[in-house]
Amino acid sequence: MFEAGITLRFSASHRLKGDFGAARELHAHDYRLDVSVRGPALRSDGVLLDITVLETACRQLIAKFDGQCLDDVPALADINTTMEALAERIFTIVAPAMSNGVEEGEVRVTIWESPTAWGAYEGAH
Repeated sequence: MFEAGITLRFSASHRLKGDFGAARELHAHDYRLDVSVRGPALRSDGVLLDITVLETACRQLIAKFDGQCLDDVPALADINTTMEALAERIFTIVAPAMSNGVEEGEVRVTIWESPTAWGAYEGAH
């Protein structure tokens, strides 16, 4: 299985809903977003996909998050912005863009809210 991916960074704030102690108050993170695509075969040009397709889709999305309160971003309005829920939502937005680049494959989204804490979501695109 081949894999190609990107890493991007953005800063945003949020407040969690539920029994999360101090995290229920507005607080900020310097997020790291890792998105990778896996597939069984390379194209005739020797790559799994044109990495700029993945990078463009992710940069467009991150531009909507950077410097914002995630609770106010329309694409996230119906979720509790935990790491895991963010990873799944980013997957649902970004994965369709990969269908033009990789015929069969999986997309994995990992969102880091600190150097030691992350959540991920993975699925077929």
